[in-house]
Amino acid sequence: MKSMVLRILKAPDGSRKLGFYNEHDSKRPYNSIPITLDTSSQNLNAMEKLRLVLINKKKNQEKSYQQQDLIGFDEI
Repeated sequence: MKSMVLRILKAPDGSRKLGFYNEHDSKRPYNSIPITLDTSSQNLNAMEKLRLVLINKKKNQEKSYQQQDLIGFDEI
C-alpha cells in the first residue's frame, strides 16, 4: 500500500468515527475507530487558547498584506 486516506464519518445518530481507506477501495473504509468528545475543562481551555492564537495570527497576516500607497498622495 502506497497511500492511505483518513476521513471523519458521521453516522445518522450523530456519532462520529475515523475511517481508514486504502488505495484499492476509496469508497468503503477497511477499518474505523470511534471518536469520543473529551469535555474535560483542561482540554477545552487549551483548545480555546489555541483558537484565539489562530484568530490573532490570521488578523496579523491580513494586516501585513495590505497594499501600501505607491503614488504618495500625502506628499502633494
